[in-house]
Amino acid sequence: MIAIDRSEVQGPASLAGRFYHVRATPFGARDLEYRLLVPKEYRAVADIEREEPKGVGQFVRIGRFVGEGPGPGPGPSASASATSDSIDIGLATLGCDVHLFDFFEWLRDQHKLDVLGLDPVDLGGREAVDALTSWRTKGGPARITRFLLFRAGRSIARVACTATADRYDRQADDFAVVLSTFQFASGDTPLFCEPFAWFGPSGASIPLGFLAPVAWTVDEKLGGPRGTRVVDVEGPWPEPPVLADGSPRVRARAVVKAIDLDVLERADPSDLLDATVAALPDDGLARIALRSRSRARLGAPFDADNAEAELGAERDGARLDLRIAVRRTKHAAYVVTASIPPREDRFSWMAARRAVDVLLLSLLRPALSPDAGEPQERIAFPGLEEEDDDAGIDLEPPPPE
Repeated sequence: MIAIDRSEVQGPASLAGRFYHVRATPFGARDLEYRLLVPKEYRAVADIEREEPKGVGQFVRIGRFVGEGPGPGPGPSASASATSDSIDIGLATLGCDVHLFDFFEWLRDQHKLDVLGLDPVDLGGREAVDALTSWRTKGGPARITRFLLFRAGRSIARVACTATADRYDRQADDFAVVLSTFQFASGDTPLFCEPFAWFGPSGASIPLGFLAPVAWTVDEKLGGPRGTRVVDVEGPWPEPPVLADGSPRVRARAVVKAIDLDVLERADPSDLLDATVAALPDDGLARIALRSRSRARLGAPFDADNAEAELGAERDGARLDLRIAVRRTKHAAYVVTASIPPREDRFSWMAARRAVDVLLLSLLRPALSPDAGEPQERIAFPGLEEEDDDAGIDLEPPPPE
């Protein structure tokens, strides 16, 4: 059951008399308590039972408000009208952290959503994806859903506002109010949906430090060549070990090398990238295709152009994606070679992409350490920096069940 408290909105004048302040506590769990403004014509559904997710990435409903619509109309139960306009709140717990944009792409594929608009947004320091989508069920009317995806504790939250296509425009402004006022009472807006830890031993001659998931193993190889440090970072073994088509699954891995510039004959990032690609067969990797290559200036602590490439590869008959990144400071070069499961292994691919991006973006940034003694700095993570040129919405989004 969902405990619902509501009160009249007194101001501003544009909202007074049209919305309720709603505070909801799902299943008696204070850590799930949330607040939002809800249009007065929407009725809260209280008799929602707590359910287990039906699969990885599936949302568990923790709130529903039903408006008008064809069919039997609004009612007290979650089974009111399948075609009624609605506001739905759900949580998906993946057991790992992923880019919100990647998770949205998975939802789009799962629910066959047509994307009308897509934006990364920052709602009071909360990283989110704002999507406007259209969809329909077999034999049902076309529907439009605007929803937000954002991290909440160890889960990804979705707040979704849905109306049939012929009624959406007149409700769009009210939906924007709903989405922009939603917040969990705990205020828990983490950087990650899984624990990350800082690897950064002190006293070494070559500085090295980065964030990695606690569930991954981090092992520095001692006794290597002079002026070189090598660290293996490996994800958990995937279960089951094969995909549905019988192909073997790949364990995510990154090898981080820190090399003193004094022992390098050629320290240009592009030269180091070429040398790393040329040495792939020595690690049992067969290169399939070069997908992209780029150079960029990253700013402090990196003082030169930095090179990066993405390739398709194969090891022992298993396909994988490779990401190679070269970063250079005034005193050392850093080469990261990451093996990422193929996109067909969707959640492993998403988790590995996120972990590798966090590793690279946290490299030599000790302020990100949980033990830094100050709030973790918020840095932009890729996946939310991609913008749809056709996105025409200004702040929020939702999808279907």
